[in-house]
Amino acid sequence: MRRLSVMGILLLVLTAVAAPPMPSNAVTYPTTPSKAELDRLNLQMAWSLQLPSHTTQNGIGAIQHIGNQLYIQLRDGTITAVNAETGKVDWSKRIGNEYPVIRRLGYDADLVLALDVNRLIALEKKDGHPRWMLDLPDVPVAPPMAGEYLLYIPFSN
Repeated sequence: MRRLSVMGILLLVLTAVAAPPMPSNAVTYPTTPSKAELDRLNLQMAWSLQLPSHTTQNGIGAIQHIGNQLYIQLRDGTITAVNAETGKVDWSKRIGNEYPVIRRLGYDADLVLALDVNRLIALEKKDGHPRWMLDLPDVPVAPPMAGEYLLYIPFSN
């Protein structure tokens, strides 16, 4: 009997290991939690937002909270700035190539710094207009940061 249970556990483990992984591009349609579910957890919903996605390949690549805005990067290269208090979309802009490697945004007092491979693009926080672009000699390994007078871009060398 003991041998049978050990074989059963071994079979269960092998089945779990051999099962194919869930695809990373699974399309889901989540629903907004009901008021009863939120009350049970002592939560309140301030706002909700639906982002435009033209294909099933698109999705959220990264979300950053900088100041009073949420910056949402979609996998197709679109950056959307949302007011964190009201949920109102301040601006949305697609930069660079389609489906780039998503890298975290850098920032300073009035700019958001986005990377497109080895090009640095500075967007204004208030409206998303590009202020300047800079071609870099190599691909940065971390997000750029800026102060009042200096710009820091970390490279691997």
